[in-house]
Amino acid sequence: MTEKVILPSDVAEAIEKHRNDGCSNYEILQQASGAVFTHSLLVIKRWAFDRDGEGSPDKLMSALASGYKIEQSPEEKLRALYLNAKKELSRSVHGSGNCIVYQERMQTILKTLNILDKQIEGINA
Repeated sequence: MTEKVILPSDVAEAIEKHRNDGCSNYEILQQASGAVFTHSLLVIKRWAFDRDGEGSPDKLMSALASGYKIEQSPEEKLRALYLNAKKELSRSVHGSGNCIVYQERMQTILKTLNILDKQIEGINA
């Protein structure tokens, strides 16, 4: 089984917009590779066809045919780290070495968000 392509959220949103408009996978691929008339097609084109992009035409075809996963935002990645540390802390025996590691990890994330003056739901908001 082929592993699903990971798409940036803006590319996934652009694909879904065209699917919701009734476009087939072939039409999305054809329109994105040709002359661009909409912002969403430009997003797909830049990702799949520009040499500087992370994607490729093959990755786009695979994502359209076999499905895809949406790349987590930095905030989502940080929230997952924080919540995982919180979960592991609740499982740890109080006073154990693991307990201290998870507490420090959570405190580091909180301090970093404070320094950046950033609020993330599920962590400090």
